[in-house]
Amino acid sequence: MRVGIISMQRVANYGSFLQAYGLKKLIESLGHEVCFIDYEEGKPVVSFSKSAYLKYRILNISGVKLINDWFKYHVLKKHNFVYEYRMHYLKELGIGYRKKNGHVDMAVIGSDEVFNCLQSGFNVGFSPMLFGQNVPADRVISYAASFGYTNLDSLNKYHVSGKIGEYLKTFSAISVRDENSYEIVHTLTGTDPSVNLDPVLVSDFDIPEIDIPYENYVILYTYKSRVYSDKEKQMIRDFCSKNGKTLLSVGNAQNWVDVHVHASPFELLSYIRKADFIITDTFHGSVFSIKFNKPFATLIRDNNRQKLSDLLNRLKRSDRIINSFDELQMMYDKQTDYTETNQVIAREKKKTVDYLVNNLKQES
Repeated sequence: MRVGIISMQRVANYGSFLQAYGLKKLIESLGHEVCFIDYEEGKPVVSFSKSAYLKYRILNISGVKLINDWFKYHVLKKHNFVYEYRMHYLKELGIGYRKKNGHVDMAVIGSDEVFNCLQSGFNVGFSPMLFGQNVPADRVISYAASFGYTNLDSLNKYHVSGKIGEYLKTFSAISVRDENSYEIVHTLTGTDPSVNLDPVLVSDFDIPEIDIPYENYVILYTYKSRVYSDKEKQMIRDFCSKNGKTLLSVGNAQNWVDVHVHASPFELLSYIRKADFIITDTFHGSVFSIKFNKPFATLIRDNNRQKLSDLLNRLKRSDRIINSFDELQMMYDKQTDYTETNQVIAREKKKTVDYLVNNLKQES
């Protein structure tokens, strides 16, 4: 059977890439042919700048984007993560610059925040296609989909809960990855969706053996856009200095960190696996740490509280939550037993395979 995945694979970050790659590998392991389908972006439901929206649409015409990226990468030598991602890493998913969507037998929407329809970013906006509409497939299911920070109250506030409910009822099966998403689907459809882990946690990856020129290092895994106060920066630096650790940022990361590492998504996993400690305030930073049973500390932000709290509770790792970076030393000194967590992941991996096997069936 030919299966198309509709995900956030073009969003330039490690989590987007690895969850898309992981889901692809899972489905291929069940004997299906897999391709990626690009969703159609929609105008945000929340307020936005019309001039900024027009500029975005022009710059993201495939030919314009290709020329712009090529010029900046090859001529201006701007070898940053975003250009590396679009020009090199996407090829490892089997996709290129141009969006090319053909008909498939089954479409799988997910994982990540594919249901987060109240995003202000123009690269997603309110996209009915992410809710199974106008998808070139005979049937549509989801896997580990998340509404992110969107909740029932906000859906009602923007008067889209009814529409979302109708969209969700067209799915052949729905899988979500957190309690907030479960409650929204249950309330709007009257059905109980499956709850499954992010593909990164239940997939196996071939991790390259690379020469890492650092020892005794700590990784700060965060977003480039995340704002850190001077006090927060100093607390992180002081923690590393006290313990004789080199602080690394990887990929499209913070410029105040002294050592910035350029790494492919799979090389990132090698860096994570060999790190002494992980500091993060992101969902996938926590996922990577847990996958490799690493000692880590997670600071939960308001905009990811729902999905991140749910993840850590579900995996018996709420003990790794900090309220401030001045708690890093306490978390570093704390012993971490992953026995129960690994048992949960093993059960969830079987649950994932059962869900996909049961729903990726060719109808007779």
